[in-house]
Amino acid sequence: MIQVPAILSSLSFTKDRGLRMGFITQELTKEERNIVQDYHQKFGYLLFKANEFQEKDVPKIQATKKSKSKAQILRQHIWRLWKNSNSELTDEEHYNITMDKLINLIDRRINDL
Repeated sequence: MIQVPAILSSLSFTKDRGLRMGFITQELTKEERNIVQDYHQKFGYLLFKANEFQEKDVPKIQATKKSKSKAQILRQHIWRLWKNSNSELTDEEHYNITMDKLINLIDRRINDL
């Protein structure tokens, strides 16, 4: 666990109703930088308030990542494909067309068996 003074400097909403947040800290010690580097790309909990946390304020629960269903992951990939394609279709139109193509592909595979 690490506690450092920081400013919540950026905020944006993600497609799946999450948030992307950026923080700017004051100068960190070498030890603090190492701790932060160890946490990079790891799942955990974020606590933020205007004043320092006391030990009693910090929950003792373990961080557990909610895993997405295969359908949610597929929809996310289809959305990224749409976003990168510069299509003039809406994301929902692109999703429906792509799903129809996948369904037809699977139907053809079933018929070939």
